[in-house]
Amino acid sequence: MLDQETPAQVLLVLRVACAAAELEQTVNAYRQHQDAQQQLEEARVYLKEEAASDPDMAGKWMGCHDAQQQQQQQQQYLLLFEW
Repeated sequence: MLDQETPAQVLLVLRVACAAAELEQTVNAYRQHQDAQQQLEEARVYLKEEAASDPDMAGKWMGCHDAQQQQQQQQQYLLLFEW
């Protein structure tokens, strides 16, 4: 016959396992986000250096920079309404 604590212990183990899986997904998503941010920053530095030496590239960089600012503003706006 099963002990009364056994089902509660099993439930607790399952909850901990689910929480661990969710935490792992969150950590992986955060790492991917950090990697993307680093790549974006490296691209910005590269484009900025190219823009300093090439007037045509300067125009392209400014367009990219403006588009990125617009995207960030849209994301901030959406975050306001998630809460």
